[in-house]
Amino acid sequence: MKEKKIVNYKDYANTVTIEVGDQSFDISRLTMQIRELYGEYNIFSGEYAKSVYALNEESKKLAMGNNVEGLEVNYEKMTNLIEGYAKGKAERIQNILTILLDKNGYKFDEKFWEENADYQFMEWFIIQCMNKDVEEKAPKKKLEES
Repeated sequence: MKEKKIVNYKDYANTVTIEVGDQSFDISRLTMQIRELYGEYNIFSGEYAKSVYALNEESKKLAMGNNVEGLEVNYEKMTNLIEGYAKGKAERIQNILTILLDKNGYKFDEKFWEENADYQFMEWFIIQCMNKDVEEKAPKKKLEES
């Protein structure tokens, strides 16, 4: 009878340890779902940037024509755009972090994260986890010219 070999995914994954506040998180599992959600978040951010650019360009034209009413409308649009982006970013980052922590045996504690991080740090945390399997290469030495 053949013996079965069990391979544990965690045995082959690099682990990154990140300290937040008074807690330490050992992250070894990074699923395709997390990468896909982060990709969708980047697309969302890119669309936001395009919208801001287009609105700024339109506002420049309106300002050159002294169209005060148009500028007021654009100001309202920009305010709504910024608020929508801020809310969408927060939701997406929190969702990715929740899944990432869950896949590694942790529960997302909203109060803890509110007290110890902001959304920029949470995104940095996610990026550090995503980069954990990327090999760091030593910088190439420049050849000295004689």
